[in-house]
Amino acid sequence: MTLEVLICTFNERVKNVGQVFLPQRADVSYLVAYQYDRDELAGLAHEVVEKRSDVRVVCTRGRGLSANRNRALQEARGDLLLIADDDVRYEPLFFDRILLRFAAEQAPDIACYQAECPDGRLLKPYAYHSFDYREQPRGTYFSSVEIVMKRSERLPRFDERFGLGSDFLEGGEEEVFLFEAAQRGLTIRYYPEVIVVTDPATTGSRLLTSKALQRTKGAVLCRMHGPIGAWMRCLKYVATQSSRPFSLNLLLEMTRGIKYVMK
Repeated sequence: MTLEVLICTFNERVKNVGQVFLPQRADVSYLVAYQYDRDELAGLAHEVVEKRSDVRVVCTRGRGLSANRNRALQEARGDLLLIADDDVRYEPLFFDRILLRFAAEQAPDIACYQAECPDGRLLKPYAYHSFDYREQPRGTYFSSVEIVMKRSERLPRFDERFGLGSDFLEGGEEEVFLFEAAQRGLTIRYYPEVIVVTDPATTGSRLLTSKALQRTKGAVLCRMHGPIGAWMRCLKYVATQSSRPFSLNLLLEMTRGIKYVMK
């Protein structure tokens, strides 16, 4: 069984990718999905990415993290696919955990794990016990870098209306991806094990200050619960905010997100 790390990067950020790689091993490889929006950057990935037999590079002109992740899924060859960003860090133990977990007879199609900050703190509150996606505790959400999946034609693609670099929304692509995977009958399970070290500044922490994320919240709820269900959940969320003028603006942005994905 082989694990392929899918590293998505954009423009000059590709210069960070070399710090993601670990020493070579036979059961792990890397795919660098390099996206650029200026012609002068077209060859940058091949200039800065290490020339190693376990590293492949695919280049695409354009913008949008979800589109780049879809390109990575299209080009992937490993048995298991680990979603990565260009600023994450790994330890050999993390890869061992993943490979051992999926070697089990009852391994899921998709596994979600924990992420750790550089100072050793967990990225966010996590459940202490393992659970299936359909039975996840209230308030649970997973970041892209916490997700590992078996390569399969049954996997959905990331909705390109969501994610960094999209036209109207920001983030939310992993929530929609997991929801669609579950709708397709794929098994998804969470394990309380760390598999990645990443920066603690997550998009979720900026929900109350970013209009794009507020729109995304409404859009994600609409994809998962339909427009009426999304609207009711938005009202409930806004009712918990203490500032009335702020709450009205929050509801407006969330409603715009709902309408956006209904087009």
